[in-house]
Amino acid sequence: MAFDSSIDSDRPDLSLSSLSPMGQDFFPSILNTLEEPFFLLDNTFRFFWHNKACNDLYHAVSGKNIGKNFDFNVLLTAEQQDVFKQTLEKVAAGEKVHVEWRYQLTVVKWVSVSLYPYRSPNGAFAGICGSLRDITEKKLTELVLLRNTAVLNNIGEGVLLVDAQFRVLTFNRQAIRIFNLLNTEVHTGADLLSLLPATRQATVRWFLQQALAGAQKEYEIEYPDGLWLFINYLPVNNPNGNIEQVSISFRDISKRKKAEEQLRAGEIKYQALVNSLSEGVILQTLDKQVLAVNKSAIAILGTDAEKLKATGFPTPGAVLFDEQEIAIEHEALLYKRNGQLYGIRNKVIGIQHAGRIQWLKVNTAIVTNARQKDPYTLLISFEDITREKKISGEMEVLSLVAKETTNGVMIFNKLSGNVLWVNEGFTRLTGYTPADIIGKNPVKAMLGPDTDQDQLKSWADRIEHNLSYNGDFIIYTKDGERRIHHVTGQPFKNENGDIHRYFVVSYDVTDQRRMEVERLENEIEQQKKITHVILETKELERNLLGRELHDNINQILAATRMQLSYCMENFSTCAPVLSQCRDNVIAAIEETRRLSHRMVMPRFTERSLPQELNKLIEPYQYTGSIQLDTADWDDAKAAISVKEAFFRIAQEQLSNVYKHSRATHVSIRIACDADAAALTVKDNGVGFDPCKKKDGIGLSNIRSRAECCGGEAQFISAPGKGCTLEVNIPLRDHP
Repeated sequence: MAFDSSIDSDRPDLSLSSLSPMGQDFFPSILNTLEEPFFLLDNTFRFFWHNKACNDLYHAVSGKNIGKNFDFNVLLTAEQQDVFKQTLEKVAAGEKVHVEWRYQLTVVKWVSVSLYPYRSPNGAFAGICGSLRDITEKKLTELVLLRNTAVLNNIGEGVLLVDAQFRVLTFNRQAIRIFNLLNTEVHTGADLLSLLPATRQATVRWFLQQALAGAQKEYEIEYPDGLWLFINYLPVNNPNGNIEQVSISFRDISKRKKAEEQLRAGEIKYQALVNSLSEGVILQTLDKQVLAVNKSAIAILGTDAEKLKATGFPTPGAVLFDEQEIAIEHEALLYKRNGQLYGIRNKVIGIQHAGRIQWLKVNTAIVTNARQKDPYTLLISFEDITREKKISGEMEVLSLVAKETTNGVMIFNKLSGNVLWVNEGFTRLTGYTPADIIGKNPVKAMLGPDTDQDQLKSWADRIEHNLSYNGDFIIYTKDGERRIHHVTGQPFKNENGDIHRYFVVSYDVTDQRRMEVERLENEIEQQKKITHVILETKELERNLLGRELHDNINQILAATRMQLSYCMENFSTCAPVLSQCRDNVIAAIEETRRLSHRMVMPRFTERSLPQELNKLIEPYQYTGSIQLDTADWDDAKAAISVKEAFFRIAQEQLSNVYKHSRATHVSIRIACDADAAALTVKDNGVGFDPCKKKDGIGLSNIRSRAECCGGEAQFISAPGKGCTLEVNIPLRDHP
């Protein structure tokens, strides 16, 4: 029967290449340091893997190394080939077989062969694992130990031969060395048990009794100072077939045990590292026999280690779903391609629990034999993304709603301020695509010179306290265009009621606000025109009234005066009364003349503004000092409408000062240049608080007259500080 080490596509994959880095480094090297040969046969009984000791054994008998086309038949006779084939078939049927074989090439060798079947996850026979033990020395010991001490002294194992009373009959040099390590000295005729530590005597006695009863026994034992021995008890028959002696062989396996200890230490470190991971990690065979599991896996799955090891992952009967919540088979943890098994990467899988689905992001990897890539175990890692899945679902719903609106919609992280999601409306209004803005702070991206920093601080304070906010806000688009958006932000709660996100809706109100400003400006301009018409109408009425007073009433009073004068000449007895009537009429005439002059606007086509102001202040001179400054005034530059406005404003303010201020000094200054004209009226009276005092009719008239001419009037005053009126009117609108 031929065995070959080539790799065929239909051969089971026993590669260890997918083991952890620690496993890849240690497993082959450890097997190659062992003195015991190991080999693997596939399901057609072909030889395809061996360790170094196996090659050394073959080299020892043939002088050759095991090659690619190794033929196992060279070690067997024709009769042995048939027997060996039958033995392999027994193993394939499920038996574990231990046999001894004698073979001869350049030398004769005896080996003890142990054969074990292994199976694939579906239970089918997959191959045979075999180990060899060179028992040539033991066989020779059985045959010639008593007659050939020189041979015993040349073997690597310690050998003792004892009789039924446990007395030492013979031993080799290696036995002397090993007993010296136990701080004792072996010699012929010595009681073997007395040479051993007291703690070992009862155990060794039992093994010797078992061997004398015909049983072959072997075990490993640790002695002080780290000495490990592999001990074999073999019954020795006399020529009559009776067992009267026991051959004891022992080999120093301290190096192998040290290597195993290093492997265990590495596994402990590896387990500690795996337990520190936040991801769940499970290592199990393809038939769900759990080999290792970390703490995170237990916590995520809400189970305990023993239960998980009993059921494997996923639990039998568990219902699994894909990302679209469609039921899937447990085999979805792997997939096949060209007959080869492969792991999955970042696959979202749901596990049905009572009333809920737990969502996991799963990665799996096949752990295989380092040389031949035969499936060995399955490494599963996963993280719980149930919360992220729920939030993602909510985001999808919001996305569907947001896509139907023309408004801009944005979701940002409360803590970092960075954008998590935007809709198409946001891109349309700002020019920023999701790639431009997601993961960035939107305020920093759309900040500009006109951005209201106080408003930003106010909104930041409301966000810090989980409150909603809204209002107009100036932003700058990706192209740098200044726009006004009306923004509304609402806190976004998760399933625990915590607020980590904000949902913001905005729409562009730039054109709307521009039209509102234009409408307001139009209303103000219209109001100015209306005020101007009203003032002109009032002036016209005052002029008409003044003329009526002068032309009618005054004439009547003059006539009455003349009549009374006539009566006084003829009726001497009525002289006192008539004299009084005449005086009253004279006073009425003077008052009428004064009122008419006050109400009628001066004719600035005939007289200058300084002349009229000098005339205006004459009646007030007796109340205090009044100073008029016209040094910077050019009467030719000012339009008549401006002169009329300044005259009426000065007239109104002098009346206010006279009635309310109790001032002792008033200064009036007029000035103009090519662009504007200015009027200042300043007093040292009691003053007032402009913020508290509401405009009366007088102050309102002053403001209206200034605005009617396209200018403005400003009152500067404080209690006890007097009052200053400043009026400025542009001349460009008054040619």
